[in-house]
Amino acid sequence: MTVADAAPPRSASAVLSGTTLRFLSLVAAILGTGTYAFSVMYMRLPGKASAGMFVYARCGELLRRSGLDLSLDPGVLAASERDRAEASRCLAPFEQDEAWWILAGLALLLALALGLYLAAPWWTRRRARLVPVTAENFPRLYAGLLDLTAEMGLRRLPRFMLDPAAGTPGGLAFGRTGRYWVRINAGLVPLRITDPATFRAVVLHELAHLRNRDVDIAYAATALWRAFVVVALLPMTVAILHPWIITDPARAPWAAPDYLPDTLDTGLRTAMFVLIVYLVRNSVLRARELHADARAAQHGAADGLRRVMTTAARDTAVSWRRRFGVHPAAAARLHAIDHPRTTLRPGFGELFGAGLTTMIATGSLSRMAGFALPTTAPRPAAIWPGWWHRS
Repeated sequence: MTVADAAPPRSASAVLSGTTLRFLSLVAAILGTGTYAFSVMYMRLPGKASAGMFVYARCGELLRRSGLDLSLDPGVLAASERDRAEASRCLAPFEQDEAWWILAGLALLLALALGLYLAAPWWTRRRARLVPVTAENFPRLYAGLLDLTAEMGLRRLPRFMLDPAAGTPGGLAFGRTGRYWVRINAGLVPLRITDPATFRAVVLHELAHLRNRDVDIAYAATALWRAFVVVALLPMTVAILHPWIITDPARAPWAAPDYLPDTLDTGLRTAMFVLIVYLVRNSVLRARELHADARAAQHGAADGLRRVMTTAARDTAVSWRRRFGVHPAAAARLHAIDHPRTTLRPGFGELFGAGLTTMIATGSLSRMAGFALPTTAPRPAAIWPGWWHRS
């Protein structure tokens, strides 16, 4: 390990950059995929599909005439622009109605995600029946945790909680902006005496999540995924498999025209989009673990972390779940411990995912913006064609 590899980053924001980029990719993927999902559901609402076919048939001639001609004749361009504006006015009522439906769906998805994010700390404490760790009931344990918190350089002291039913030597940093907790498993407490290096490594790893400011990102990513599944994915799946569920639940789904081709086409698109969202969500959670390992190693926990990771590497084979799941493989974590600087370098997968999700979001949202804000008047012929002609 070189000195450059071992040197700590200059700021917490540098450590956070990789996790933040992945989280922004997740937001873009959910917005883009959510727009597609709500558009699919909209066309399954009573009368919407037939209304859309009628509107596009009525406005079809204007749409065909609005295609720009290769000619640079100002008169041809002006006529095409007038046809385009007329077609936009013709389609506006139907497309604006769809845009409002999509916006309402996205607002519901984000509202549910916010609610899940805010409720996550309460649910974590209630589900495990956590016991507060204070100077009165656990004086030695509390004093040791205070020392590690000061060593990590946290400005605000988190609330430590003990999980009496958890026998594994682990922990968990959780909470939301302004209020954070660190759960200490009961199985970790004896290691403070029998294996202090491992105890120190596990606690510093959890405190590193707070120092890196990635707890909010992790729980926001989880909340967004769950809200997406409930509000967008499940209803869209039902709408794809049973297009008559709203209008006529007793009618056989395969009675719909072109049921099989439409189901396969829409289903494959949906599966691709959902897979992208799922993989990006997992990459957010994996990245934060690597950054926490790197931060804890810089505070003297490298030996303890290596011991934990080496044991995990013997017990768990590197499979697709380790490569694409929510926890990184032991080999990747060992590399982050030995070379913390490498966690700050964006890889090919990270950049490819950012570009792909941005493309999905841009395409879907620009289409929706076109629905909500259609062109309602032609460009002034005296300005645009004349400028084009002069150039």
